[in-house]
Amino acid sequence: MPATTCIACGTGEFGITRLDDTHQSLRTCKHCGTSETCPKPDPANLEAHYSENYYGTDNVKFVPIVEAFVGWMNRKRAARVHTLVAGRTRILEVGCGRGLLLHQLAQLGHDCHGTERSALAARRASQTQGLHIYTQPLEECPFDGHSFDAAILWHVLEHLDDPQKTLALIARLLKPKGVVYLEVPNLASLQSRTSGKNWFHLDPEHHLYHFSPVGLHRLLETSGFQIEQRSTLSLEQGPYGVLQSWLNAIGREKGTLYRILKRESFPGLMATFREFAMAAGLVLPALLFALMEAAIGRGGVLRVVARPSAR
Repeated sequence: MPATTCIACGTGEFGITRLDDTHQSLRTCKHCGTSETCPKPDPANLEAHYSENYYGTDNVKFVPIVEAFVGWMNRKRAARVHTLVAGRTRILEVGCGRGLLLHQLAQLGHDCHGTERSALAARRASQTQGLHIYTQPLEECPFDGHSFDAAILWHVLEHLDDPQKTLALIARLLKPKGVVYLEVPNLASLQSRTSGKNWFHLDPEHHLYHFSPVGLHRLLETSGFQIEQRSTLSLEQGPYGVLQSWLNAIGREKGTLYRILKRESFPGLMATFREFAMAAGLVLPALLFALMEAAIGRGGVLRVVARPSAR
């Protein structure tokens, strides 16, 4: 059953939006704009989604050119985290996936710890030298209070059963001057508002919650954080989110290009050529749209740097 109050702001007035012809809906808070997938995916089915199809064969998730871009973005992200902390520090990533970001941080000399719900991804991440990977829930991990300098939740918060509980625990695990660095899809973005049910980052199969700027701010505040920096620009998620959303709207099947890039499917030579031809014609407009929406604070993601509130 859904919660009786909004997980972000605590109020209890909601609107309902049906998602296509499925049995799922979005239950959206009328006060802060945060949404919940209703009904939530069955836990057993949800775990089945985090399989080899989700993380890729042989720890390679995408076709080579996209995999190289993902690697480059992780190096840039690690450099950003490195600037947020002083010296070689102890870092926690919740939902570390294949461990790509932690690997880059370990290369910079940090003591890196990660949690991951998928046993497959955790096993692959643990094969990287210098990483400490845990598969149990965060509250069951052997971490002392005030023992981390930074915590990262990169497109993870929307997957969690209880985001507020996790953030409150992280606030206790961080040192007084520690930092949390997180990013989630922005439900209030222009690409979300204009694409509706076709929005690529909606993903009700995996995302339990969908955050607005107001809702995320309230959630962090009530969990013990003060926001220092925020942004809605992502060259990794923004332009592709627009592109795939447009393709979803005009194509015969949603997510076809994404499945091709993930090597999940090959719909045939002509269908693949058609998909790439449509994408080629839309890629520049999608990039310009993503830059424009971010320039007015309505980009495809919510990226936040926050620190524990004064105790």
